[in-house]
Amino acid sequence: MVLISPGISPSHELIQQITEKSIPILTDLDIFCSFNDAKKIIITGTNGKTTVATIIHKILSSAGIASVLGGNIFPPILDLINKKGDIFVIEASSFQLHYSNNIHANISVILNICEDHLDWHPSFDDYKKAKLKLTNCSDEMVINTDDDITLDNSNILNVLNYGIENQERADFTFDKTKESSTITLQQEKYLTINNPYLDFYHNKSNLLAITCICHLLNIDKNILKMELENFNGLPHRMETITTNDNIQWINDSKSTNSSSLYAAISSFKRNTTLIMGGDDKGSKFNQLHINLRKSSVKKIILIGKSKKRFLSILGSEFNCSMANNLEEAVKIASNLAETSEIVLFSPGCSSKDMFIDYIDRGNCFIESINNYSSKI
Repeated sequence: MVLISPGISPSHELIQQITEKSIPILTDLDIFCSFNDAKKIIITGTNGKTTVATIIHKILSSAGIASVLGGNIFPPILDLINKKGDIFVIEASSFQLHYSNNIHANISVILNICEDHLDWHPSFDDYKKAKLKLTNCSDEMVINTDDDITLDNSNILNVLNYGIENQERADFTFDKTKESSTITLQQEKYLTINNPYLDFYHNKSNLLAITCICHLLNIDKNILKMELENFNGLPHRMETITTNDNIQWINDSKSTNSSSLYAAISSFKRNTTLIMGGDDKGSKFNQLHINLRKSSVKKIILIGKSKKRFLSILGSEFNCSMANNLEEAVKIASNLAETSEIVLFSPGCSSKDMFIDYIDRGNCFIESINNYSSKI
């Protein structure tokens, strides 16, 4: 039996040898589930995992429930084995799920499944299969009916569904006849939330997922409402950094794939200058043209390993510039953006070509804004 780090790709020579010899594989998630018998909520999805897991942890703590948070989000899952708690809220990556064969959750959540990590997974089908493992090892499921892939699993036993667009299949959704912040359960008013940060489409979807989980756990709706209305977002996720000369600068460095980029550019009606690029991880970006046409993006600044590829894709139709680094991109954006417009940093790519991680990249963006502003 071999314990595999989730960071090692299936294409690695050592993994191939282990597979050929049919040696059983264990992951950190397998070990944790074997040694910890507390109640577990496992949350996965291409986007939104950390936000949903963090808010659920806060809500449980406010409800007086001893909640422990970890997994793909700090701290690592094996650091939690000896922790005491009533409920463990676990963020699970596709890397962990790919190798896992002995996991169990009381509640599993699949937020969405979109093209990502194709530099690690052999194919998109393999990536999907990893995420969907949770459908076979959970007592109860929370499924997003707006996602075509998760929708196919929305009729399995013990599933609570949510959706904004596909309301006919959803248990939890938003009331179209009232203010957009009114959540309904099977067409009956359930809860009203007032928080401008949650107006972004992907945040509203996350809000519904959180509501489903709390409903399954019988959390007091007043506590749910309080925590959701007090939530101001996590760093590097649609984070307004400053408004200089009436230009709003937004840091969305956590946008590391095409679907998170599409969600970001669809969030604004004001003219937007977009800074994007990095390591595309083998993603196809088939819908990039369509989503940009529908958005308010008027100018694009390209950075990173993929900038020449994106220029060849977009250059004939969109106003594109290339920058050698993020500092230069901020300078170009400052010159291009006009009063009342938005500068959106939503790379849609991994940061590994230029930075340690998305946090390092986001901090560099913030520092570049501050440095350039001080010189004006």
